[in-house]
Amino acid sequence: MSAHPAKSYLSTYLSVLGGLIFTACMLYLPPTFAQSALSSKNNFEQLPQADFSGGHCSRPLIMAHSGDYAPYQYQGANGELIGLDVELARLFVETMGCQLEVVLLPPKRGQKMLAEGRIDMMAAASVTEARKKFSRFSLPYRAETSVMFVRKENAPFMASMSLLELVRSGMSFTTGLGGWYGEPWEDIKPYLDEGQLSLTNSTLGQVNMVLMSRADVAVVDRYVGFYHAKTLGRADGLAEHPQVLSDAPAHFMLSKVAVSEALLKRFNDVIQAKKPSSDYSDILKKYLPE
Repeated sequence: MSAHPAKSYLSTYLSVLGGLIFTACMLYLPPTFAQSALSSKNNFEQLPQADFSGGHCSRPLIMAHSGDYAPYQYQGANGELIGLDVELARLFVETMGCQLEVVLLPPKRGQKMLAEGRIDMMAAASVTEARKKFSRFSLPYRAETSVMFVRKENAPFMASMSLLELVRSGMSFTTGLGGWYGEPWEDIKPYLDEGQLSLTNSTLGQVNMVLMSRADVAVVDRYVGFYHAKTLGRADGLAEHPQVLSDAPAHFMLSKVAVSEALLKRFNDVIQAKKPSSDYSDILKKYLPE
């Protein structure tokens, strides 16, 4: 039996309408997001192994970008992929005489594609035995540092107090749910009284609680904390307590399939050479208060 004419017309109408809506949505998405959404239909092909010889790389290097880890990896107003890790990666790769392409990928998908040799590298990686099976790790290129932020007006008297003394004096704290902020913080948690600690998923919220006098101390990543204070227009209202809670190295993770050992060696040589330079320190300074 043939379809009823009314049903056929309705089906055609809905199909055309759906196509128009999709096209309109893609036109109004930020360019990077739109490109990512379209390209996600096609998996990246496995890359030919990138090598380093004659002062240049055999092809551009492709780095994954999570898009939502400010200020290390985040999106600008027009969807551009930016952040501290991107600037440092470009500094190292371009010093090698090579090119860097940055693509928006969720971290779990990025690790899978790295293992398969469909991208070259990811930033902000810690070394684990599981990752060593499919990755080569660069030298540490920066630190992930957990610190305590306090209101600037309280800094002069709080600076002389240790974490234990701050807790015993009844200071109130805020930090993230489930994060690792160093052994000193883990050791002190049993001494916190009920109601002395507020846990949230938002570093912005934690910083704001200190600025609004709803907490005395925020335990957060140094760069993330200052980024959110700047976002609130209140970076001048915060001070960093001198006791550092953790200072873990961050590495680039490079695909064993896609990146040669010779290229990794040159990449590490450049990291070692550039870290003492003003080029490197100037990038870091951009993400901290004046």
